[in-house]
Amino acid sequence: MESAPSPSTVPDERGSSEKEDHAQESVEDMTALPQLTELAILENLKARFVAGHIYTYTGSILVALNPYKSLDIFGHQTIAKYENKTRSQNVPHIFALSENAISSIRSEKKNQSVIISGESGSGKSESTKYILSYVTAVTSHTSSVSWIHQQILEANTVLESFGNAKTSRNNNSSRFGKFIQVQLDGKARIVGSNITSYLLEKSRVAKQAKSERNYHVFYELLKGSNEEEVKEYNLKEPEFFAYLSQSGCTDIPGVDPRTKFEGLKFSLTVLNISSEETDGILRALSAILWLGNVCFKSHMGNESVRIEERTPLTVISNLLGVNESQLEKVLCFKKLVVLSEITLVPLKPSQANDNRDSIAKNIYANLFKVLLELINTTLQTSCESDLVQNCIGVLDIFGFEGEISINSFEQFCINFTNEKLQNFFNQFIFKLEQEEYEREGINWEKITYEDNQACLDLIESKPTGILAQLDEEVKLPKGSEDSWLLKLSKTHGKHKHFFTQKTSKNVFGVKHYAGDVVYTVDGFLEKNKDALQDELFDLISSSSYPFIASIISTKDSELPPGSTPGTPKLGNSLQPTKVTAGGAFKNQLNQLVTTLSMTTTHYVRCIKPNTSMKAFEFDDTKVLAQLRYSGMMETIRIRKSGFPIRVPFEKFNMENRFLIGDEARNSDDLKAQAASIVATAKVPADDWQAGKTKIFLRMESYLQVQKMTENIQKKSVITIQRYVKGYQARQKYLTLKANAIIIEKCEYHDK
Repeated sequence: MESAPSPSTVPDERGSSEKEDHAQESVEDMTALPQLTELAILENLKARFVAGHIYTYTGSILVALNPYKSLDIFGHQTIAKYENKTRSQNVPHIFALSENAISSIRSEKKNQSVIISGESGSGKSESTKYILSYVTAVTSHTSSVSWIHQQILEANTVLESFGNAKTSRNNNSSRFGKFIQVQLDGKARIVGSNITSYLLEKSRVAKQAKSERNYHVFYELLKGSNEEEVKEYNLKEPEFFAYLSQSGCTDIPGVDPRTKFEGLKFSLTVLNISSEETDGILRALSAILWLGNVCFKSHMGNESVRIEERTPLTVISNLLGVNESQLEKVLCFKKLVVLSEITLVPLKPSQANDNRDSIAKNIYANLFKVLLELINTTLQTSCESDLVQNCIGVLDIFGFEGEISINSFEQFCINFTNEKLQNFFNQFIFKLEQEEYEREGINWEKITYEDNQACLDLIESKPTGILAQLDEEVKLPKGSEDSWLLKLSKTHGKHKHFFTQKTSKNVFGVKHYAGDVVYTVDGFLEKNKDALQDELFDLISSSSYPFIASIISTKDSELPPGSTPGTPKLGNSLQPTKVTAGGAFKNQLNQLVTTLSMTTTHYVRCIKPNTSMKAFEFDDTKVLAQLRYSGMMETIRIRKSGFPIRVPFEKFNMENRFLIGDEARNSDDLKAQAASIVATAKVPADDWQAGKTKIFLRMESYLQVQKMTENIQKKSVITIQRYVKGYQARQKYLTLKANAIIIEKCEYHDK
């Protein structure tokens, strides 16, 4: 899990645990609990966790507790134990869920997705690795396919280095979201992959809270480089750079940056990143760090600035291959266009610092984007579109955040994402399921659940939602955070999910499904604009290094209609405006939900067992809070009494036609034929119901039917093979006999 894989005492096959005595009263699937209470659920998870079992089922949903310890249950031997096995044949494991997704593709030919959710530090990143490791391993059967498998795993290594960082809650926190689609051919063999990223936390490049760190790659570069690289890229110790030393934390206990950097370079090579591209990546990283060391001094009574020490400026220009004086202008001035005339306006000290940080953040964000494009190009090189028949998508998205000292635009977008995915979960688990039961006339006791649609409407509805009003404020010449906050308060002052604080004037709060979060409005408008200055584009594109020149590929003035110019232009009231950062993120999120809705969805609910990241320590209060806001009680109740498998009669009867009894086979009644099938398979009466157009079954009973059908098919195949082989053997014998007779006759005549 999030700094984890399992101790040797943890079982890797059914019944082999040394701690089994501690879990005698626990159940592997919480829908089997005799009493459905919060205490019963909590005690069950705790008993299993103390016994070393980090995985527990809730029907088809997997609950995963982060052990904060490296475990020995994720290797090749364990993969072999779960491959081609049903869920009931092994103890709960993330490999069992992965195998279920693969087997569903083989049987149903429908795309699958795995949604991994949980708060920061609960183990989402590690869970993603294990799923990818299993899926790529069992779908790779040739050397070329194995190479694709290796490239997908190495891509995850690179993205973790560039997109993960140490936070106060997690030593390896994903600071961006990713949706990894493993592409399979018609025989469920891996042929390629595609990775989509969501909302990289750019602000971390320039600022980190106390005890937190910048992105891993910076420390790996500085501490892992050899002498030649240190000289070539002008590298120093982390403490030398302002962007790394400000938090007072440069190390993570137990993590060797040298080994990590060697692994990173190996991964880049496997992903076909050329030496020139790697050189450009390392140059850009070093230049970003040196940008943080550029200091300004006031000039002309704080109305302008000059660069205090020119050494960083010289180093940056050499690293990026750009003109030093041009770089100085970009750092100290902003370009203003008035009626087609360009004017250079000097920056004040505070503006210069913000501008410097903005440049560093934009270079890093664009570097990340280009790196991801290179990775996707490699992963899809051998992937012809007609080969791809199905996909297994794995969604590793940032966890809910609300406990840090200052929550800004990034945290708002992160929590909006979690709110959206919780709503999708509610739709998937509760709303749509119950509506279908009612529509099909299934005997069913309706379950109430916490619907978060009102909170989502507060955030994303038009024209009065928080994001919509933020976009409107960005368009105004004199728009400000204060004005935006005032409008929000007037519009949503009485909304049940919105609140303000009388003691703080620059904040607003949202009552999210996972808890109340107070957001500081400072910086919301600037971050939402996400504007790139023309002069930065001109500077970078003039680089003597082709890769550096390609990092920023589109100039604001060349953007299509709907783009927002990074350089202010006066005298033209009809400026086109591009999609804001918040708007673009909302669109991307909606596309993701649409993609997920067209797949068969599997869920992993990651739980953070304690806040101190101690191995196998279980904090009842912490775990209970997560169970409550994730709707685990309602989920278990609906899974316990519900039927997750629902198949149209015609399809069910066709797939299992060998099990239809003689009387039903001669009937045109599809419902009677389906009932005959479950009777033949000896499915318990409580485990299925017949609706108006579909049959509804519990998972284990559905697998039981499939297994019986499979056994009959195997016997039929063996019988056919026996007759065919018998026929072939007889024909061969008759041919040999005829030939022998001919030979004997020839020999007789020769005599």
